[in-house]
Amino acid sequence: MAVDVEYPDLLNTSILELQKGIDAGHWTSVDLIKAYTARVAEANPAINAVIALNPDALSLAEACDAERVKSPSAKRSPLFGIPLLIKDNVATKEMDCTAGSLALVGAKTAQDSTVVRKLKEAGAIIFGRANLSEWANFRSRDGSSGFSGLGGQTYCAFHPQGDPSGSSSGSGAAMAVGLAAATIGSETDGSIISPSTRNNCVGLKPTIGLVSRYGVVPISHSQDSAGPMCATVEDCAIILDAIAGPDTKDEATKKAPLERVSYLAELDPSSIKKARIGVSHQFKKSLEAHMKDDPDPAKRPKYGEKIGPTPYITETFDAAVEKIRAIGGVELVEVKLDWTDELVEQLEKDESQVLISEFKTGVNAYLGALDDVPTGCRTLEDLIQFNIDHKEQEMPVRNAKQENFEKALATKGLDEPVYVEARERCLRYSTKEGLDKVFAEHRLDAVITFSDSPPKLLSWLAALSGYPICSVPLGFLPGDVEPTKVLPLRRGPNFPFGLVMVGLAWTEAKLLSYAKAIEEVTQVRRTGKPFKQAIPTTNLKDVVETKNS
Repeated sequence: MAVDVEYPDLLNTSILELQKGIDAGHWTSVDLIKAYTARVAEANPAINAVIALNPDALSLAEACDAERVKSPSAKRSPLFGIPLLIKDNVATKEMDCTAGSLALVGAKTAQDSTVVRKLKEAGAIIFGRANLSEWANFRSRDGSSGFSGLGGQTYCAFHPQGDPSGSSSGSGAAMAVGLAAATIGSETDGSIISPSTRNNCVGLKPTIGLVSRYGVVPISHSQDSAGPMCATVEDCAIILDAIAGPDTKDEATKKAPLERVSYLAELDPSSIKKARIGVSHQFKKSLEAHMKDDPDPAKRPKYGEKIGPTPYITETFDAAVEKIRAIGGVELVEVKLDWTDELVEQLEKDESQVLISEFKTGVNAYLGALDDVPTGCRTLEDLIQFNIDHKEQEMPVRNAKQENFEKALATKGLDEPVYVEARERCLRYSTKEGLDKVFAEHRLDAVITFSDSPPKLLSWLAALSGYPICSVPLGFLPGDVEPTKVLPLRRGPNFPFGLVMVGLAWTEAKLLSYAKAIEEVTQVRRTGKPFKQAIPTTNLKDVVETKNS
């Protein structure tokens, strides 16, 4: 007797739903690879999110399926046989890791990054590599998010001319239209959370030291972290279970608590009923300061327009806060740091100093350790010259600068007083005089805010401090929103935005539990649709039924 099978829509399915169907024999890992491959072929021309597919993905899936047949207990984790996309700054032995730069095409590394090694150990299939803002959006602040010399321009999945936000642009856009079961991004300052909110995803940047950065092309050892970008909070917990843990190749992981946590097992949305959560509406600087600092857009068309806070986003956030309050038990309190615009401006300069100093040291070490670099780029100085020599591909009009590279080249090392003092101020004001102070004064378990431009103060401090931050979808801008003028659009109709949550170090289990509760009461992700050309037509059902016909 035939069994009726309920096939999931790969636009919004979860890892456990896919795994359940494999366990039941309704589909296989090979079916998943074939379905996702077809979806990439259909959607990628519109959003340009995937930079390369793994030529071994199908054989890896066949091996997983064979292992299941041989031993039903072979499944090592919920990720066994599940296809994932990784950002193209996370190294793999088998495929180029380019950071989106033509300078690293063909470069070889002796080992997988620790994140990739751990995902493989969990049984995941590295399906391919996602495009990104080249060099993780660090080469120049004037570049367009989602552009790389190798991969071209990625677009937001919810507007055909939309800025996908950076730098994990391809990871976010790919996840938005279901081109893999989950994606991996990386963040130095907003590069997981911002493209997650812009593409209707759940994102998590872990505490610095929870996930090893070995084999991830570096910007800053103080602020870099890899993390999951997924359809659900539950999926983020599954990914974090796989990639978290100590690594002798990354000193920062020695700071992590010795006791291992299962983030999936500890996912408890009811725990929010005992939580005290801060609510923040505070921007980094006053709108007047932003307007004063930003040049007239008519004189700066390559970067874009000034964008102030959107009342619609604030109103939607406030409505979500009331839904959270209605859960019962949770205490919500408005919080604010009494900071001046001048202090914020100083810390912005300090963060820039920290990043350019650490980038020079980190990227030189990364390039020097590669087994082979066909272009000969072994130092930051080599990269700068390569970009000049290949400016038509690497630095077209909208992306014609590399001032951060040039500033980094001029730094003199991590014992330079200007770096040491800048790092000390960043750390002190983001922790003791920042998040630690707010959390202690208000006895908080977490702080929530929202994604918008100008950026929020407390979510920015999560970057400087190395504390964890996560996001869940919150809403979509209405159809009458006036688009910005410079392409890709930094704001436009149907653009998603998100609710953002910050915690203290090592509180990922708590944050994910609260995020799960918020996800359940808001139920936003499935209410919005990507633009028509970005939605693949092939689904898992098509592949399985074609195979069985």
